[in-house]
Amino acid sequence: MADERKGIAGALSDQLKGATRGTIESLAMKMGIHPSERAWIAVDIGSSLASISLKVTVDFFKAAPEVARLLENNDVRAWAELGCKVALNSADEAGEFFRSSAEVLGALAPPVRPLLIDLCSRQIVLSPAAALLTFRTAPKTMASIGNEMAAVRLFKIAVEVASRSVKHSTEVLNTAPRALASLQTLERELSRDQPAPSDSTDQILNLAESFAQRTGATAAEFLTTVGEGLEFITTASEVSSLCAETLVYLERGGATALQFFRSARIVIELGGKMSFEKWSRVARRVSDKGNAIVYDFLKLTPKVIAGLSLSRLQRRAPDRNHSTISAVLEVIEELTSSNVQIALECFKSSPRALASASLEQFQSWARSGAELHHQDRRKAQAYYALESKGSQELLRGVSEGVTLESVSHLLRLYVEGLTGREMTIGPIGSIPDEARISDGQTIMLPAVIAEFGSPEDDFRLYKVLAAHAAGQIEFGTRASATPELRAALEEVDWYFSELSRREAKAESPELPASSDSRQVQSFKRQPIRPEEIDAVNYRIILSRFANTSLATRIFTTLENGRIDYRLRASYRGIRRDLDFVRTRLLEHRPPVMELPVEQAIYELLFQLTLCGGVIDEGAAIAYAGAISAFETIISEHLRHDGATVADTLLATFRAYNLLGQQRQQHEAEKQAEEDQQQSEEIADDSQEGS
Repeated sequence: MADERKGIAGALSDQLKGATRGTIESLAMKMGIHPSERAWIAVDIGSSLASISLKVTVDFFKAAPEVARLLENNDVRAWAELGCKVALNSADEAGEFFRSSAEVLGALAPPVRPLLIDLCSRQIVLSPAAALLTFRTAPKTMASIGNEMAAVRLFKIAVEVASRSVKHSTEVLNTAPRALASLQTLERELSRDQPAPSDSTDQILNLAESFAQRTGATAAEFLTTVGEGLEFITTASEVSSLCAETLVYLERGGATALQFFRSARIVIELGGKMSFEKWSRVARRVSDKGNAIVYDFLKLTPKVIAGLSLSRLQRRAPDRNHSTISAVLEVIEELTSSNVQIALECFKSSPRALASASLEQFQSWARSGAELHHQDRRKAQAYYALESKGSQELLRGVSEGVTLESVSHLLRLYVEGLTGREMTIGPIGSIPDEARISDGQTIMLPAVIAEFGSPEDDFRLYKVLAAHAAGQIEFGTRASATPELRAALEEVDWYFSELSRREAKAESPELPASSDSRQVQSFKRQPIRPEEIDAVNYRIILSRFANTSLATRIFTTLENGRIDYRLRASYRGIRRDLDFVRTRLLEHRPPVMELPVEQAIYELLFQLTLCGGVIDEGAAIAYAGAISAFETIISEHLRHDGATVADTLLATFRAYNLLGQQRQQHEAEKQAEEDQQQSEEIADDSQEGS
């Protein structure tokens, strides 16, 4: 050992010219306590560093003994060479790298340490900054992942991706904690329904590894998608099917496979397992025609499926859940067996077609189009786009209904009589439960109404929808910069800022009952800009809510309730038509007690506002508190002469807050029930044990 130490000292003396003999002897003695191979590694790298910076060389030799205890020989060399590459860019950063190495590596699980060195060694070739950042933040990344086995797999994925893209290898680690948290949530949910442990995490990570091996960059995007949540999956078999199908498309390219996974999420979430199976078979047949066409189909899917979920049939009977989507996909699957192009045209147009036709009419229309135009794609496009009168007539089938084209002149005169203004009548693709907010110039109405089975009744519905649209104009739905709207904006913003201030101190008993401090996270606290005061309207005030879509939905319902009240008060002649449509609307409302709590509470608000009251006696008892609160809001803000859009906005604010409270109360009750059940199970186990 003495001869070996002298040899090391001599090598150091040759390389570290300018250093004192005492320094060289001291460093050699430090390295002499390790196996000779590691000592010679240190001397070899140290000689390279000496030409850059003596200070960095000293930092290296000081760190080497500790690092050598944490890594194997090959990994020690890789670590040392990594530091040498850092030194070529910055001596200061290299010194910091060596000084922090033992602490960083010591904080990691042993299997992760060589993976980190490998990852950083690949990253530094293109981006020294990214490599250093990855190294420094590795302990934090490891801690956020938590699970050692998962961390090893995710770091391996990052190493694989780094061979193709430094940026995406960094994104893999950035998204890894959220992706793993999503997988852990999925495992917990699946374990509630099945006694055997699920291997869902293993399957998803296997798929991520396949993405990394085949394409690299898309692995990071895949993990990002996983991190967005997997709550749409309800069984372990769905995980297996989804992963297996995605792997098939990975052979065609990472982008195609990723789009399949994202689209499949929408199909499963909105259409259920059966719809996913049908859609998968359609996608397989489309893929036989080439990568470009299947990618277009996959990209189109989310928009179409979302449109189908909002179709008139789905809204009328939400308890049927996925039946409409499944039925449409069954027709599309049938059409793909003869002509894929025509099937895609039909799929693309299905939401629009179902907006004005029954499911049976749609099915007949879809099959007729395939028979008529199976050899002519351009004619098929026109047919399924409902651009021809023949296509529209075939779609309506048995129930002719009333077309907007045939009554638009009468409706225009009717609207002008109500508002005293010339208005344009235009078609939309669906009949909403709540009439849409018009733009103040054009009244948008369905192209066809075939709701009630007779032309007279369908025309009455046209009149009511037109009257509501006209009422929005006459009673100032789109008003701006009025004193009432400015006051509403100031009140809403003051409330949010005050709630934020109080929450920063502590929860205060002085807060009103409707002001749980947890609600503050549901709002956007923003300063009022001068231009907003000068042009404030309902859109600006609604933008204050974090969940703008929910706030808009509540506002639309309440605003149409205000318009309905004002129309009844101002134009007695229209009351019969309004009552008729209300009665028919009540026939199609879903059973409140069969809905999830959040949907049930919103349905109660809808019935109270537009249907004259709650029609389900059981719901009236079960939700008596919420109903009473909603009735108070509606009475105070909407049911009086002169109510403005500002009143609707304040009612929206209170209803939004109340919905949040009801959700929290339901969650608390559910948690209490779970805790009680768990306590009972523990008690039962204790009795059995005794």
